[in-house]
Amino acid sequence: SGASKAEILEQFGDIDDPRAVLALHELLQSDSSSPFREIYVDNLARIGGPGAVSALVQAGLEDSELEVRLRAIDRLREIAPLASARLFARALTSKSNRTINRAGVALGRLGEREAILPLIDALVTRHETVKKPANQINTSFSRSSDGGLGLGGLNVGGGPKKIVKNLQNKSVLEALVALTEQNYQYSKNDWKRWYIGQQDLGDINLRRDS
Repeated sequence: SGASKAEILEQFGDIDDPRAVLALHELLQSDSSSPFREIYVDNLARIGGPGAVSALVQAGLEDSELEVRLRAIDRLREIAPLASARLFARALTSKSNRTINRAGVALGRLGEREAILPLIDALVTRHETVKKPANQINTSFSRSSDGGLGLGGLNVGGGPKKIVKNLQNKSVLEALVALTEQNYQYSKNDWKRWYIGQQDLGDINLRRDS
């Protein structure tokens, strides 16, 4: 019930134990109520630590509601911007185009310039899908020498076909523009030339080690 849920949340409000992270993470994944998921996000951020950061990154990439994803990202910006940016940058290599673009949204909001090079690499990504053949048998007819119509043969559809697409990732481009105040559209070569030029100028903010 709503009352029991409220009581549970009130208890979580007094818990700073990292062991509560697992329970909050499970609730974040299973609760259908997005307002409650936002509360779980806030509690995870308050507790902090690697487990909470990992759970919030997952929410930032996978939650079904945009508001919850953005809340998770904004809390990460407050508690662990560099660590979470590195996790979101890994998601740029996903096979899922949706995941790549959601990671782009996160990296644009986090504002960590270390993500620039991974974002450049993810501007245009290659995705393969396999199209199953239609279960159709095409019958062809041929006219015989005496003018009659005979069965010419059966034409069975071929095997699975691999379809390869190169997709432009709009959210990745928007993140790059936000981080660099440049816009070379989807030209990886132009972006990389600019990036190398910044390093030659000694822009030490492009990469941060910690």
